[in-house]
Amino acid sequence: MALAAVIALVGTAWAGADSTNQAPAQFRLEFDLVDGSRIIGVPDIASMPVQTAYAKMDIPLGNISAIAIGEDHETASFELRNGDQLKGVLALEPIMLATVFGRVPIGIEHIRELRVVMAGS
Repeated sequence: MALAAVIALVGTAWAGADSTNQAPAQFRLEFDLVDGSRIIGVPDIASMPVQTAYAKMDIPLGNISAIAIGEDHETASFELRNGDQLKGVLALEPIMLATVFGRVPIGIEHIRELRVVMAGS
């Protein structure tokens, strides 16, 4: 009986561990799309890859407030939570978003603006 309880506890702890690079559940992304629609969901990424004039970097979602995508669907203006602003080129594959109607890929060509919303906001 004690062995079964230990196995159950270890299995529960192991099942809770996540070794992927997924975004923590406390982040949601709100997308304003070029056709005027809006999609909200939990992303499968933890950071946004951007190439600036100075360096290539991955900006953690927790540091981003909003991103405005340029008309060319490559350049982006980042508004960071600390008030900084950054411009660069996004090197982004479609973002898989878990929504109330299932998992949906959102390509950069469809995005006009996105906001990172923290849990409880």
